[in-house]
Amino acid sequence: MTGGASGGDTITITGAGFTSGATFTFGGAPATFVSYTNSVYTLKTPAHTAGAVDVVMTQNGQTNTFKN
Repeated sequence: MTGGASGGDTITITGAGFTSGATFTFGGAPATFVSYTNSVYTLKTPAHTAGAVDVVMTQNGQTNTFKN
């Protein structure tokens, strides 16, 4: 994903079976949780290295990496 290096962008990630305990990192920096439903997470991006970064989602002990 790409966005401003200073962070603060609001993004939406869609899928299925989401739970309240998931965490997300952007280029290794933790995102700020805004809200979630069973199929949508809304997050604020953290400050991170400029350019495209991988997004990592951890939920119920499982990790998924979304490559840039």
